[in-house]
Amino acid sequence: MEEKLLNWEKRPFVTDADMTPYLACDRKTGTLYGKKVLAVQIANIDYKIRFNKSASSRKMQPPPSCGRIFLGYLVIRKLGTPLEYETWMPEDVFEDLYRPMNISAQQVSQSDCRKPPPLELSAQRGIRLPQSLGLVMTKHAREVLEDCKVAAAEIKDGVTGREWRIKWVAAVALLRAVGHTLRKVDASSDQTMEQLVSEAWDKLVSTKPEPKIFWQFIEDERNNILKEYRLGAGQGVTIRPGTLHVNLKNGEQWSEPGEPTLFHYKMTSGPYKGRDQRDVLNEAIDWWDAYLSNLERRYAETQP
Repeated sequence: MEEKLLNWEKRPFVTDADMTPYLACDRKTGTLYGKKVLAVQIANIDYKIRFNKSASSRKMQPPPSCGRIFLGYLVIRKLGTPLEYETWMPEDVFEDLYRPMNISAQQVSQSDCRKPPPLELSAQRGIRLPQSLGLVMTKHAREVLEDCKVAAAEIKDGVTGREWRIKWVAAVALLRAVGHTLRKVDASSDQTMEQLVSEAWDKLVSTKPEPKIFWQFIEDERNNILKEYRLGAGQGVTIRPGTLHVNLKNGEQWSEPGEPTLFHYKMTSGPYKGRDQRDVLNEAIDWWDAYLSNLERRYAETQP
């Protein structure tokens, strides 16, 4: 897909009118996120700037890690519904899932939107695979990670009780599902990828209990929830009502307004006890993003 890249000063603040309509290439993507989306090409750092400025006024997924800067797409999903939200997707992941509306289904079939040729066939034909192919090789794990970002963003001030608990459980389960999907689905698509994923997992196991964010949060919190339904996080509310004053001598009364209600979302156990659980979730999401990025880079380096 070729798209004119906006001026760098304009990219973080692009409006809906500057965006292009796209259609989902497959029925599953259309069912989950809406058949039609709006999108425009911007860098991950552009999206981070946009998020910092606009997240308080519109529904947005948290930005990915910006340890390295590369192009992708700002995408508005679930378009025209109460669940509409913005997210950022790596270029190859997006182009594997969507096609511009001005390209007909006859030109780009539902089953062949942007899929790369099989590795063996590519080698036989002398096709040079793009360096960004690594992103495609982790496509399913990244899709889970995108869903995890949505779940994490749903834990916001005002969410309490059972609603909070369900959202927390969903976010934690999705966090661990990133790794399972990587090993069970993405790794099975290619022998080189399978070897790289296996080596990365063996290295991770060899450093246990570090990194703490994986072993003592992503892994332990998921196990505690799914095996014992024991949560290492909690939720509380502090109500700060106004004050009524009465002068006992003359009966005069006056009041002071209350202050906004405070919502608390703290970790209640483990090494992150006392920290805001949303910060821990985002740290875990960033860890997965870096883990997948490293695999993508290593895979690209194996290509001719």
